[in-house]
Amino acid sequence: MGTLRVLVADPTERSRKELSSAIAGLEQGVEVVEAADGLAVMAWLSEAAPEIILICQRLGGLDGPRFLKWLEASGRKSLCALLADNIKADWKRVATCVNAYDVLKKPVTSEAVERLLRSYRRMVLPARVALVSGSSAVGDVLVKLIGRGRFSLRVDRFATAHDAAVAFVARRYEVALVDQALDALALEAAAQLSAQSELTNIILLGQEPEEKVRAVLSPFGIAAYLQKPFSVPQLDEALHRAFALWRPYLFNALPPTPRPAEAKEETRDAAVRSPAGTRTPVSLW
Repeated sequence: MGTLRVLVADPTERSRKELSSAIAGLEQGVEVVEAADGLAVMAWLSEAAPEIILICQRLGGLDGPRFLKWLEASGRKSLCALLADNIKADWKRVATCVNAYDVLKKPVTSEAVERLLRSYRRMVLPARVALVSGSSAVGDVLVKLIGRGRFSLRVDRFATAHDAAVAFVARRYEVALVDQALDALALEAAAQLSAQSELTNIILLGQEPEEKVRAVLSPFGIAAYLQKPFSVPQLDEALHRAFALWRPYLFNALPPTPRPAEAKEETRDAAVRSPAGTRTPVSLW
């Protein structure tokens, strides 16, 4: 992977310099640029296209809608993290409005930055995924979600666990999405795929709430569980578990999974819910 550019936007010069120095000293191949106000942020976005943006909540002069539009249009899927002196009661609203991946309390530690860098590198590193489901509708929805999510994934689809097992002999898969509705032995099939390739992380797809099935997941080598109807944030959260990544504050702001009676048909485009596609840009500064 090439140079990773990090933008540190903080109105306080001392905070900005300390964080920039800490990031630059973490690893090679990281370039740190700085901005003292919103105008400087937008200038960097148009010129340098940073992959990671660390932005203080007290930063003045930032055009919220324009910033959000750039984030949503960025082909690099840049990560934005908010820097906060204190985690306030309304941080969920602010973080959601700017599509923030995480909220980091100041002073930001090296460990927090390392976690952010590791997560970003895992997201942009292409991973091969086996999608095992007998339902073409389920497969179509998940492929759409994957395309809208934060992770770079290459999907191979299989109608049966047997077809997937055959493919596992010749090819390595980092993740396997296994539909519990595949057959009555879906858990056993997932366990066999996990045993066949110890490097594969299994995500089980099911209808029941996770709390009802959590106790039986671990013995079968299941890394994460994804409840229907699916959504982009929930898929990203399951992938964070599968890849053993730090759980960012983003997931604390997620709404609960709708009950089946409240959910729309998963085959409709409306079931593919993405925060970036439903928010109205709001100026926060």
